[in-house]
Amino acid sequence: MKPSTFTGLIINAGLSLAAPSPTVTKATAIESVKADNGITTPYPIQPDMWNPTVGDECFNLWADVNVCVREIGFEYPTSAACSTGEGTLPWGKHKADALAAAREWCNSGGGANAYEIYETKETCIDAPSNAGKFTFSIRNEHERRLAITGNKCQALLKISIDGCPERGQGKTQSWFMETTFETGKCKA
Repeated sequence: MKPSTFTGLIINAGLSLAAPSPTVTKATAIESVKADNGITTPYPIQPDMWNPTVGDECFNLWADVNVCVREIGFEYPTSAACSTGEGTLPWGKHKADALAAAREWCNSGGGANAYEIYETKETCIDAPSNAGKFTFSIRNEHERRLAITGNKCQALLKISIDGCPERGQGKTQSWFMETTFETGKCKA
């Protein structure tokens, strides 16, 4: 990016906040950044579009502010930590049944919808083959109440089902998931 007096503005970002330098005084700095980098918009960008409190002369901008932004199209990292344990079975031929059980729980068994801060929802579903039971849990590690859809719930559980040969823990976007296939039956 070419130097500009409007440092810290991230064009094409997923967060509407800028971290300007003390040298910003006019809205024309935004136009300069756009021109320097070949960025076009359907109308001129004005500071009060992304932060109405700055006014049209940028007098209320904070200097030396640090913010976290992500580019549009950013993909959150996902991780699956695999483990074994007494009574734990490999997914093996039961993986499709595990994914179907996850779909059932997420769409009609309580895995989706609202999660309070640090709330954990969990379930136990007997495998249709009678070879064991599937246990699933999802915890909201965001600092706020958040809801997920059935599809998002399934995608979260799929991280550790697909990522591990047996018991797995997954983490992405401040969601923590745990999936296992164990011996025994669920308690009624």
